[in-house]
Amino acid sequence: MKWVQAFMLVVILGEIASFSVFTLQSGSLLDEGYFHMRQAENILKNGVPLSHNQGRELIVLPFYDYLIAALSLFTGLMLAIKILSIFLMFAILLLVFLVSRKITGNQTAGLSSASLAGLMSAFYFNFAGASILLAIFILLIFIFMLAKYSTQKKFTFILLALFLILMFTHVLYLALVSSLLVYLFFLKMEDVKHEQGEIEIVVCIVFIAAWFSIVFFRDSLFLHGAQALSGNLPSGLRSQLPSIIQVIIQIGVVAFFFGIYAAYNYLFMKKNKIIYLCVSLLLVFFFSVLFSSISPREGIFASGIILCILSSFVWRDFFVFIEKTHASKFKQLIQIVIILIAIVMGVLILMHEQKVVEDSLLSKTDLEAIKWIGNNTGKDKIVFSLYDEGNAIEAIASHPVFLDSSFLLTKNSDEVFNDSQKVLSTYETEAVRLLNKHGAKILFYSQRARSIYPKPEYLNDDSCFELLFDNGVSVYQLKCEVVQG
Repeated sequence: MKWVQAFMLVVILGEIASFSVFTLQSGSLLDEGYFHMRQAENILKNGVPLSHNQGRELIVLPFYDYLIAALSLFTGLMLAIKILSIFLMFAILLLVFLVSRKITGNQTAGLSSASLAGLMSAFYFNFAGASILLAIFILLIFIFMLAKYSTQKKFTFILLALFLILMFTHVLYLALVSSLLVYLFFLKMEDVKHEQGEIEIVVCIVFIAAWFSIVFFRDSLFLHGAQALSGNLPSGLRSQLPSIIQVIIQIGVVAFFFGIYAAYNYLFMKKNKIIYLCVSLLLVFFFSVLFSSISPREGIFASGIILCILSSFVWRDFFVFIEKTHASKFKQLIQIVIILIAIVMGVLILMHEQKVVEDSLLSKTDLEAIKWIGNNTGKDKIVFSLYDEGNAIEAIASHPVFLDSSFLLTKNSDEVFNDSQKVLSTYETEAVRLLNKHGAKILFYSQRARSIYPKPEYLNDDSCFELLFDNGVSVYQLKCEVVQG
């Protein structure tokens, strides 16, 4: 067994090294990463996050931004974000191992689950600047402490402290609250023995979350009503749900099916509280993505981590089964071969998905063009770009943008988003009208935009669209106006 465990440790260290190299070598961040970079920069200058942007208010859960700002005192902002992401990846894998070992009592099963988690391509879709990494880290500590729960007061204080930190980090706290309520339902329905203190903690957490949400998100709730629960996402984005194949690919084939099997097989057969909590989390994550409370990218990642933990039961049972067969004398070899097959499958998927992630990021030439905009055009000029490039332009060029991905307090988000989708796919007069409508003077035509929209003919009209910069990425200045008759 020691040989198997040593092999798994080498695999996990290799996964961490691969993620670290990918993260450090990337010249770009996620769109969300640029949002947090801008918030951290404002914290360093003014001590507080940015609360206003282009005449609209921003709602910011700032704990992650303060961590970045603190770390950037010793490094640059971008490097701070990357180092924090690498540390959180390592910490998440460690916690997957600890939680899995705690609930199965099997160290090899815990290592197997952690290795599956490290192979999830969903990690790479959340690689630099995604606050979901910190949220999952806190969530896993919460699960681990709940698994060890006793009537000692320190456990109550630790669980409440973890929830408060999560509440100021990510909207995942709402998913945790819902999951805890489902968890209590399972405990009562199955008559599972539990501490009275657990119920008291859940009730306390529910009231804290309700008060915090009403106070913190009151403007959004007043402005959008129930739609605020979906982040006020435009309907065009809410409808972009991944297929089941995409979900399986990002989580990993083995982790997905092992986790689902464990959830189905153990939910009512084994009265294990942590299984109930994990299944509750999976159910809530599913509906949170369905109703756009969290993004598909975040939901897949969070669900994948929980499925990896659940898969530890399948690994444990498999190892016990080998012990009972005539092949037990070859158990270490069989275990390594099976684990190796799972790893090879994961690596093949990961190699493909890394390319997908790279193609979704801003390229070096995109970043050069954005820096040029910041250095050579008026800071008050609004820039048109794809909506998920807006945060990068705001962070790097310090320019206002047509639209970014922060929709929570955006009025008429459907209208603004639909207008942004039309600009590069319509005729000249309509494009100019839409740019005039939103006050945009600069058009940023990135490599990503080129891969989605063929170059519009109207960009060849020098009298209306003056080419200011071109390095494979084009920057235009709008010189025309549509006069309403």
